[in-house]
Amino acid sequence: MTAARWTQRLEGAACGIFQKIVVVDEATSTQDTARRLDATPGTVVAALRQTAGRGRLGRVWADTSDEGIAVSFVIAKPPRPEALAIAAAVGAAVAAESLLNHAVGIKWPNDIVVEGRKLAGILIEQWGGRAVIGIGMNVTQTDWPRPLNSGP
Repeated sequence: MTAARWTQRLEGAACGIFQKIVVVDEATSTQDTARRLDATPGTVVAALRQTAGRGRLGRVWADTSDEGIAVSFVIAKPPRPEALAIAAAVGAAVAAESLLNHAVGIKWPNDIVVEGRKLAGILIEQWGGRAVIGIGMNVTQTDWPRPLNSGP
């Protein structure tokens, strides 16, 4: 499905603190797209494909194309940004666990794991009074590049 079709399907889904949903076919990263768009708090940015996803400490997040989800949530910078990482991790873990019907854990500070294997990564960046919570989640991926394929 194209980004335009996803955007059309999600138009009425915006709710709560998120009022605007932007879906692009390809992005270097959803974080970069949010910054380029100067996205305001309340915006969700998703990409069908990332070409330069990144994680904490400059690590690369391998794009899985249609096997994964790449999304960033733009919020106003909270008064205690240090609590944002754990709040985002708990939210992602609870959401994944409710869909998987399987125990999901958090590997501090920013990984979501199932049976010791990474399901998702979280990256939080701050700029211009905003915090941008990026989440990359493997959804249907079964094949892993080296050295990720070696297991826990």
